[in-house]
Amino acid sequence: MKDAKKTLGGRGRHAGVTPEFRAEAVRLVETSGRSVAAIAEDLGIGKS
Repeated sequence: MKDAKKTLGGRGRHAGVTPEFRAEAVRLVETSGRSVAAIAEDLGIGKS
């Protein structure tokens, strides 16, 4: 799932991360049975 990785650019802490990407990350944590850390690593984002 590395293809889904979003970069933060340099325009701010969450620049380049769309609301859809965030929603999908949350959905994965809620429905996959995997840990936040595992999902975050797969997506190339921080745990928070």
